[in-house]
Amino acid sequence: MNELTTQQRNLRALIYGILIGLYYCMLILWMNSAVDNMAKYRAIRIGGFFGFLGLLAAFGILMRKNNGGLMDFRKTFGAIIIMIFVTELISFVFNSVQTASHPEMVARFNKAYLDALRARHMRPGYVDSTSVQLQQQVDQSRHFSLSNNIVAFFSSVVADCFPAIIISFLIRKDPPKQQ
Repeated sequence: MNELTTQQRNLRALIYGILIGLYYCMLILWMNSAVDNMAKYRAIRIGGFFGFLGLLAAFGILMRKNNGGLMDFRKTFGAIIIMIFVTELISFVFNSVQTASHPEMVARFNKAYLDALRARHMRPGYVDSTSVQLQQQVDQSRHFSLSNNIVAFFSSVVADCFPAIIISFLIRKDPPKQQ
């Protein structure tokens, strides 16, 4: 068996993370084009997340195969975490550039989001003060904020750790125990 060194495994995880990050950038562009239709936007977002999980699993299995067919949980999880971190970093940079350079796109998204919230809250007894509160929340989130994006980046990495644990557990293949 030809086992990968830690450096080779990390380099492959970095490359796979870049590929998944490029997938995420294309997904962001697709979601941005569907911002006026919230149902389509949500479908793309949910489908994109499952695609992301599928790519993590596929690249994890490929890495295990390149590692001689065996890779314990620790090595698998480490490689997937590197992939996630690189993917989220690329997504963070791409989102920050998109947000800073296209404020009209952000305004379109916020308007569509606010319209969807209003439609959901329109029912008998609806109070217009709720609409005012929603508008204030959207106005606050409209402005580009590096600190908000950094918090979103780290919370995304942490949230993606849970699927990473499950994927690592499912695709790991421990070497046989020595007697």
